[in-house]
Amino acid sequence: MKMTTDIPAQITTPDTIETRIGILRFLDGFPDDDTIEKVYDNLDFQHGVQAYLTALPGAVLYALREGLRSAGVNDNQTMGITETMIDSKSLVAMPNCDSIYCFLWLDLKEGPLVFESPPNVVGFVNDFWSNHIGDVGLTGPDRGKGGKFLLLPPGYDGEVPDGYFVYRPTTFGNLLFWRGFRVEGDPKPAVETIKKFTKVCPLTQVENPPPMKFINLSGKAYNTIYANDFTFFEQLNHVVQEEPNSAMNPDTLGLLAAIGIVKGKPFAPDARMRAILTEAAAVGNATARTMLFKSRLNEGFLYPDSAWFNPFIGGSYLFLQDDVRLLDARTTFFFFGWGITPAMVVKMVGAGSQSAMAFVDSKGKPFDGSKTYKVHMPSGIPANNFWGFVVYDNQTRSFLQTDQQFPNIGSQTKDLVINPDGSVDVWFGPTAPEGHEKNWLQTIPGKGWCTALRLYGPLQSWFDKTWRPGEIERVD
Repeated sequence: MKMTTDIPAQITTPDTIETRIGILRFLDGFPDDDTIEKVYDNLDFQHGVQAYLTALPGAVLYALREGLRSAGVNDNQTMGITETMIDSKSLVAMPNCDSIYCFLWLDLKEGPLVFESPPNVVGFVNDFWSNHIGDVGLTGPDRGKGGKFLLLPPGYDGEVPDGYFVYRPTTFGNLLFWRGFRVEGDPKPAVETIKKFTKVCPLTQVENPPPMKFINLSGKAYNTIYANDFTFFEQLNHVVQEEPNSAMNPDTLGLLAAIGIVKGKPFAPDARMRAILTEAAAVGNATARTMLFKSRLNEGFLYPDSAWFNPFIGGSYLFLQDDVRLLDARTTFFFFGWGITPAMVVKMVGAGSQSAMAFVDSKGKPFDGSKTYKVHMPSGIPANNFWGFVVYDNQTRSFLQTDQQFPNIGSQTKDLVINPDGSVDVWFGPTAPEGHEKNWLQTIPGKGWCTALRLYGPLQSWFDKTWRPGEIERVD
């Protein structure tokens, strides 16, 4: 033809392409019917997997709220409190046994809420998408002295009275969480203080607040872990329906809309889409699980050739590095945890806390509940306050449910055996090794497990890595 020119090969589409979704065929660039079906099935599947990985923070808090509601924490004036710590009956992602957990789910649909925090707690407010709104307690503006806070709902343009620390969440539903601390091992003083000073009421009733109710969550069986099947997307749909679109970025809302989750519309996928999303949830779960247990993010490991892993990869509670979002790091955290605050990553020598996790043994093999393992903690363990190990179930990421009510061992453990040089050996296995019963955490044959080491009041030797825990070694 008169207008013919040389067409670069790289801008054309071959008639046949072999891909991971099968052979794709085109008639001079136009897809045939089989290709169209394969491509759209794959696109919907990709949207489903990415929705799982991207919107995970919303599903995490939805499941937490529903679990708390099932235990009776179902209005603004009801606090769930673990008066004698969380034990292994409760399914809560990656908890500890050392502090008093306090949960409030605050609903702003009826207008602004006032809450008063007790002294000597540490906590935060997260919105329904797990965004950090503000801190409370030792790391908050009240500096641990207790304070009056005002939560304003999205779009609020009314008068803002003086005398409050003011937070403006972007969602109506919000998690208020804080931890209290035992006094010489006794939780009662902190529990009494929390109950005495905690108050929540509408701003309009601040002069005559309704009474608070406290539900003891210790020893209760309830589930706060989100689903890993099709139900996951139904849980996400609840968050989208309850909250304004302005609370989430348009790209994530577009991803959810692509699989049928749209505010103001029913989520009712047909049989084809439901099957695709069921598989997407399975692959999303497999992806997040793999990211956690066998991470390829080398910067997450604390030492060379070590299993000890830092859950806050990049050192940012926003999972940002050079203004780039670390997507895999964010997914990794929310697959096993909940609750975001800058205090989690701040390095405070002698204060705050630090944690390290191990998902494999010294040989890089997953932990076998039928085998015995040992970890050596050299002398000079860098904890100004206390330290401890906790054992978790690989499936639930909550406490491993064994005969031990509190699956933890550490410096607060009664009769903990300390070696003559000040070092400590901790044992893991289905039965206690003879002579090491006081330093033993129980595991279950046929079940996998993982562990976290927590240091409260970490010292400089932890941060500069002049002290490090031993690797967890299998003992035959």
